[in-house]
Amino acid sequence: MSQEPAPVYQTQPVAAIYQGGSNMRGDQKWPPEEYKRQSEVDNEERRKLAQQPAFRPRRQQKDYADFFAKNALNNTYPGYRAPPGTQHHA
Repeated sequence: MSQEPAPVYQTQPVAAIYQGGSNMRGDQKWPPEEYKRQSEVDNEERRKLAQQPAFRPRRQQKDYADFFAKNALNNTYPGYRAPPGTQHHA
């Protein structure tokens, strides 16, 4: 028993076929010109930062004492309450 093999089609994604193509309608309008300029400036700053040596900023020692003093809980506040139904008394 023999069967004819299925045909093989050469396919490529549309982007590979057109390879950029001509300018589409609105390519000159979006993104706005000021955004393009700002993104170029930002990218240049990123490049300059990337050329510098990498280091981790020193960890600052923070003092939370006044925060905890201001938000202190009263003495009767339970730190832990057992869920209902878990305390069995005989």
